[in-house]
Amino acid sequence: MPTPTATPLPVTVHLQPDGGGDYGSLADAVRDAPDEATIVLAAGTYVLKETLVIDRPLLLEGAGMDETVVFGPDLAVVARFTGSGRFGAQDLTFRSEGDRSSDVVVADGGDVYFARCRFTGATAGRDAGGAGLLVMGDTTGMIRDSVADFNDIGIRLTDQVRPNVEWNLATDNASAGIAYQENATGIATRNECSHGQIGILIEGSANPAIHWNLCTDNSIGGIVYRDDAAGTATDNECVWNGVHGITVADHARPELTGNVCTDNGGAGIFYKDDAGGTASENETWRNLYGVQLSGRSNPDIRKNWCVMNEEAGILYADDSGGLAYRNECRDNGKYGLWVAVTASPILDGNDLYDNQEQDLLDLRP
Repeated sequence: MPTPTATPLPVTVHLQPDGGGDYGSLADAVRDAPDEATIVLAAGTYVLKETLVIDRPLLLEGAGMDETVVFGPDLAVVARFTGSGRFGAQDLTFRSEGDRSSDVVVADGGDVYFARCRFTGATAGRDAGGAGLLVMGDTTGMIRDSVADFNDIGIRLTDQVRPNVEWNLATDNASAGIAYQENATGIATRNECSHGQIGILIEGSANPAIHWNLCTDNSIGGIVYRDDAAGTATDNECVWNGVHGITVADHARPELTGNVCTDNGGAGIFYKDDAGGTASENETWRNLYGVQLSGRSNPDIRKNWCVMNEEAGILYADDSGGLAYRNECRDNGKYGLWVAVTASPILDGNDLYDNQEQDLLDLRP
């Protein structure tokens, strides 16, 4: 009878920023520690001379994102997680600095786990770089309770990735807080995306589930769909954005349900180009328009609450169309529902009342 072989226990190794501990450097530990080891980094700054490549199951654990920093000055990538195993980091900061085009952390394949991390300082180049955390390939896993700030894009998800992104703060990123591109999917929930151009960007053929996020104080918009993007946006708050709360452009066709879009400089929800999809049971108030449709857009607009907007509750401009069904439009500055002469919506059972100039302005012949 064969002798049973004991399963080795996971190993924990300890590092100091001055080279003390079980290994002389972080690079040595990543190269030589056994698979599935936890590498514990004491408080301090760990300066890298070259990209830290993690291509097998390892966990980096710091003393807190304000205490432990992995710093890669003038590197194209500070840390790259690649392979097919489970790897990740928690309780530390990854920081880039310099004029070189850079991504701070790249995860390419495998099952990743990032918790209570900070990704900061990425620089965008003409064709590449700029992500605090770039997730690519067919990566799965979890990104949670982390901060992505002072990058071009805070968290960028591309290719066929499908991680869960939850309870993160993506702020002060130049272009977007979180961006879904190519065929990326997965769930983004309970994130705050603020003080960039766009809070959450969904483009290409991406189709994530965007639920319960706060997108605020962005110069262009809270949530933007473009290209052929789809998916769902449910119960998000898009407030105090410079232009629109939610924008749906090009041929995008998302399902927008139960979102609160208020105090935006343009429309609460804005459709343009050939965009479609559905908008149902959303609250749009104190915007320029509650829901604005332009171009040849033709979504179904159902049971939305469009109240106290400066111009109109719902505006159909240009050649827009689609169905407007049982929306409540009241207390708007001019019109409850405004239809341009060239627009062609189907209006059915809308509740229009107490608007300042006219409840329904339908300019069609």
